[in-house]
Amino acid sequence: MVPEEAERAIARLLEARVSPSRIETYLRARNVPGDWATRHIERQVAESRERPPRDGAARNADTGSSDLGSLTKRELQGRASELDIYGRSNMTKAQLLDAVRTAKR
Repeated sequence: MVPEEAERAIARLLEARVSPSRIETYLRARNVPGDWATRHIERQVAESRERPPRDGAARNADTGSSDLGSLTKRELQGRASELDIYGRSNMTKAQLLDAVRTAKR
């Protein structure tokens, strides 16, 4: 994985609320040096705290979860993958939405 791809992956995973330790594990599995990964994850975490959420990524003040209904099927499949939901590849968008909401509780 080249640095540009790794940086995009870090940003995408942080936006999906994947923990920094899981991101680091993901990057190490793709042969990204650990010290580089740690530095860039910490930098992007700090930057993400400084900027407001993007449109469509507004957080619910009560639960801290994003508005899942506005996500595409591909985005829901990504969330389902992060949550290790079995059978996600065969689910419809509605089924994915229900499964992700249930798993996040």
